[in-house]
Amino acid sequence: MPNQPREPGIQSKGLRWSAAGISVMTATSRILGYVRDQLQARWMGTANEADAFFIAFLIPNMLRRLVGEGALTAAFIPVYTRRREAAEDEDPWRLARVVMADLLVILGSLTVLGVVLAPWIVRVLAPGFLSVPGKYELTVLLNRWMFPFIFFIGAAALSMAILNSHRVFVWPSAMPIFFNLSIIASALIFARRWPRPSYAFALGVVAGGAVQFLFQWPALKGVGFTFRFEVDFRHPGVREIFRLMIPGFFSVGIAQVNMVFGQIMASLLGEGAVSSLYYAGRIQELTLGVIAVAYATVLLPHLSTQAARAEWGAYRRTVSEGIVWILTWTVPAMVGLMWIPHPIIHTLFQYGKFDLVSRQMTVAALIWYALGIPAYSMVKVFVPAFYSVKNMWTPIFAAALSMSVYLLGLSVLAIPRGVAGIAMSNSLAAWVQVLYLWIVFSLRRFPLRADILARGALRLGFSLAGMGVALWALMRAIPYVYGGNLFHRGSRLGVWILGAALVYFALQWVSSRILTEGPDAR
Repeated sequence: MPNQPREPGIQSKGLRWSAAGISVMTATSRILGYVRDQLQARWMGTANEADAFFIAFLIPNMLRRLVGEGALTAAFIPVYTRRREAAEDEDPWRLARVVMADLLVILGSLTVLGVVLAPWIVRVLAPGFLSVPGKYELTVLLNRWMFPFIFFIGAAALSMAILNSHRVFVWPSAMPIFFNLSIIASALIFARRWPRPSYAFALGVVAGGAVQFLFQWPALKGVGFTFRFEVDFRHPGVREIFRLMIPGFFSVGIAQVNMVFGQIMASLLGEGAVSSLYYAGRIQELTLGVIAVAYATVLLPHLSTQAARAEWGAYRRTVSEGIVWILTWTVPAMVGLMWIPHPIIHTLFQYGKFDLVSRQMTVAALIWYALGIPAYSMVKVFVPAFYSVKNMWTPIFAAALSMSVYLLGLSVLAIPRGVAGIAMSNSLAAWVQVLYLWIVFSLRRFPLRADILARGALRLGFSLAGMGVALWALMRAIPYVYGGNLFHRGSRLGVWILGAALVYFALQWVSSRILTEGPDAR
């Protein structure tokens, strides 16, 4: 294969180190996110006010994911990287400036529309709220308060994409830390003073979005970016990005539509269904954010560079090692969440208005959400692999197939199984999606490296067995007690998790010494 590097593993090792740095920042953010969520659980529980807040935040948050974690980043980075590598523009920064200006115009228009159309948006998202006095009106008000969030977070997402293109990963990944700090500060200052705690959380959301945008400007200046308001929708680079974004919007947007349908169904299941799905989903997102999203963040520009240089051997190896690395972290997380969900939810959230009924509903969703964590994580490896070679349509077909499975699951499982049925449908759809991507990638691009996958599977099985024995022994030696404060609960649960994790990673290290790669492996 042309341009094959001498040591194909070196770049993947650097990729993992970059991902590790992002994971540290993401883990810090997730810890603060837990503090934020616990404040929400303590002050709003899973009552009507909590349901109203989470539905009100659904559309702004969905647009954040669509722009920040999806179509814009996936389209911008390959085009921007290629044009800089090939010196297609006299001013290498003009494309970034024009895209930023164009995006601000679009986001500003979306914000105004969202505020005006809030009553109709809420009617579509939560038809079940109309029958509960005051719940619909509160949701509309909170939705209007939080819609400007998309303006700030969309601009922050482009800033992050520019920095990632210049191999600046760690500082942009720290921005959610400031987002969570803004919400926590707003809640601590205003939640007890205002008529409803949800008002304080809504204010914190908007302030947090603004902070994420503004705090990246020093880093942008550090890599040489200077902003001028140059609106130009006819720039060839902009047209190419928007053209690539169309299938990307469908791909990522289908996943967000799935979430909307799930919330619509939850709104019909009665009080607490929306909120319990949110809290269970937050724990799922903890694993995906710390591991999968962090790795995917550095993977796209890395694979884009390899594809631009036709380094297909290194490209194939990077994807294969990415699958193994992702599963090494997410499979034990899945096992732990499915094994001990009650102690986890009790420790994290059962305080104040979050009661036993809230815990039981959240656990029912968490068990099935956990089953989908490895699948969603692998999707975040395969999708950048397709995007890096400008294949935007395969992820669309995969997402569409996933959506069909999800809607079928909702129609069959949601009513008889409640929130558990919604979560079951979610995980089933994720596994169908990743299997489709894996098959198409192997047939149309490159089969994954069988030697790398086999070693990874052996190490995973060996380490999981040891982790299971360790967790079982710790649970018998130190029984969990459903009572006490956060310290008493967390100390017992922490011993279980830390002990099992130490055994797991120790066995990973031992097995890595045994199952070494041969000197002639390519």
